[in-house]
Amino acid sequence: MLSDRKLKKNILAMYFVQFANMVVPFMTTPYLARVLGFETFGQLAFAQAIAMYFVLLTDWGLALSAPAQIIQAQATPAKVQRIIQDVIGARLLLLALSFLLLIVVMLVVPNGRQLWALHFSAWLICVGNVMTLSWLLQARERLDLLAIATLVGKLLALPLIFFVVKAPADVWLAALLTSLSTIIAGIVSCIFARKEVPFRTFNCSLSAAVTQLKSSFDIFISNAAISLYTFSTTVILGIVSNSREVAMFSSADKVRGAVQSFIGPINQAMYPRAHQVA
Repeated sequence: MLSDRKLKKNILAMYFVQFANMVVPFMTTPYLARVLGFETFGQLAFAQAIAMYFVLLTDWGLALSAPAQIIQAQATPAKVQRIIQDVIGARLLLLALSFLLLIVVMLVVPNGRQLWALHFSAWLICVGNVMTLSWLLQARERLDLLAIATLVGKLLALPLIFFVVKAPADVWLAALLTSLSTIIAGIVSCIFARKEVPFRTFNCSLSAAVTQLKSSFDIFISNAAISLYTFSTTVILGIVSNSREVAMFSSADKVRGAVQSFIGPINQAMYPRAHQVA
C-alpha cells in the first residue's frame, strides 16, 4: 500500500513538472518573439536546437542504465557508491567532450564566431543536465524531490527573462537564463540526492568512466535514433533557410513538444518498478 502511494506521488509530482514545462513556452515564447524580433528569435532557437545535440551526448544511455544498476545493487551500499561515482565521472567526461565539440560548432556554423556568447549560453544547459542527478533520484523513487528541484530552477531563473531581456542584443541573456534554470535545478537535485545517498563526488578513475560509457552505448544509439529527428528539424531549417522561418517553426514546435510530453511522468515513475520485478 505504501509502495502504491509512493508511485502515485511520483507520478503526480512529475505531472507538476510537465505542467510547468507546458506553461513556460506559452509565457516566454510570445514575449521573446516580440522583444527579440523574428530574426534574432530564430538565432536563439537555432542555438538551443544545437545545444540539444550536446544534451543528448551528455545523457548518453546513462539516464536509463544508471537507475537500473543502482536498483539491482541496492542490497550492497558499497557497490551503489561505486556506481554513482562512476556514472558522475562518465558524465563529466562527456561534458568535457561536448565543450570541445561546441568550439568546433562555433567555427563552422553560420555566424558562429559572431554569436559565440549565444551558443555558449545555450550550451550551458548541458552543465545543468550533468549536475541534475535525476537518475539517482529516480532509482530511489524520489521523483518528488526531482520535481521540487526542477520547479525551483524554473521559478528562480525564467521570470528574469521578462526583466532582463529587452532588446535583440539581449538574446544571449535569454539563452543564459534558460540554461541557468537547469543549473539551479541541478544544484538543488545534488543537495537532495546527497541526503538520500551520501557519496563522494570526485572519486572515479578514467577506466571506470569509460566502462560505464561502453556498457550504455547501445542505449545511447537507440536514444539518438529516436531523439535526433525531434530537434534536427530546427537545425536543418536553420542551415537551409533563414532565421525568420526558424523562429516561426520553433515557436509552434515548443508548444507542441510541451503538450506531447505528458505521457513521460508515468514512464519515469514506473521505470524503477520494472527493474525491481526483474
